[in-house]
Amino acid sequence: MKRWLCLTLLVCAVPRTIAQPPPAHELRGIFLTTTNSLDWPPSFDTQEQQATLRTMLADMKRAHLNAVFFQVRARGDAYYRSRYEPWAENLTGKLGADPGWDPLQFLLEEAHAVGIEVHAWFNVYKIRGPVPPPASSPQHPARAFPQWVVQYDNELWLDPGLPPVRRYLIDVLSDLVDNYDLDAVCFDFIRYPGKDFPDADTYQRYGNGAPRDQWRRYNINAFVREAQAAVSRRKPHLKLGAAPLGNYGGPLSAQPFTRTTGGSVEDFLQDARAWVKNRWLDYLVPQVYWTIEFETQGPDFSHLVRSWRRAAEGRHIYVGIGAYKPEVAQQIPDQITASRMLGTEGQVFFRYEHVRSMRVFGDRYNSPAATPPMPWKRQRD
Repeated sequence: MKRWLCLTLLVCAVPRTIAQPPPAHELRGIFLTTTNSLDWPPSFDTQEQQATLRTMLADMKRAHLNAVFFQVRARGDAYYRSRYEPWAENLTGKLGADPGWDPLQFLLEEAHAVGIEVHAWFNVYKIRGPVPPPASSPQHPARAFPQWVVQYDNELWLDPGLPPVRRYLIDVLSDLVDNYDLDAVCFDFIRYPGKDFPDADTYQRYGNGAPRDQWRRYNINAFVREAQAAVSRRKPHLKLGAAPLGNYGGPLSAQPFTRTTGGSVEDFLQDARAWVKNRWLDYLVPQVYWTIEFETQGPDFSHLVRSWRRAAEGRHIYVGIGAYKPEVAQQIPDQITASRMLGTEGQVFFRYEHVRSMRVFGDRYNSPAATPPMPWKRQRD
């Protein structure tokens, strides 16, 4: 029995030693985090901010990366000229203060000049950490619409069950899409923070008798559906994606010989596979922030990636790799190889700080690659 178990695990796992020629088309991206200046900006000085972005892009180009996921809406604030939300405070030291330049526009021009795509990383429902927002112009949404905001684990979240919240978010997204020549928008925190989210009043008002968790999944799905409609009306060529949690849950995600409980669809009401099944999104970046294992005690990278690939419905899967974890960082070349063997269209690393040396990729990106085409998308005019 033990021998049979070991052989089965070896078959299920991806071999670590198989060399492959790099693909001609592969998305190779990095999450560039602006929250709390984790990756950027380095200071309040405009020249240093711009110089740092140029250096980051130059390093990415030399490493044959081709996409930057720039966090443009981190916590209900903006790193671009928004009609609805204030400039982020770590640009100048004051929430809402105009930095005198447009970081997103600057990044777009610099990145496109060297052939790197810009995916606008857009955090949806989570809008603030433990410190309340100060007054600003325009007001932060937590101040402008306090009736929409719920505190959960010392953080502020917009209530996904409120129809005015959805309309507001679509307005913020539409403003962004209208005014910038983006390659894509990638949603994050597009979920509930937990099943114990205190939304009883909202559910009583809008639930219409549906089971509570079913109604919650509907609320998230409705935003994705309406976002896709809004974007496709404006710019049919623009790619739309999301970065869901890496363990979806359910039969496809169950670990061999163990029982997987919970998962993003059950615990966080994030039915990301419905988003590709219904053709609302063009890609997913599942946050598969675990290691390749031969044991089955916890989530296994290869098994989870395989489950996402099977559920992709013809859309792209770019594997999110948790480079911030030391045990994952040691496996990055192997995880790139595994994602290729499992048929995904690319990799995105969280986050810039943890791959900044650009040596962590081994020899896997020795030659350039173009981002993979999407035949179902309309071409740019």
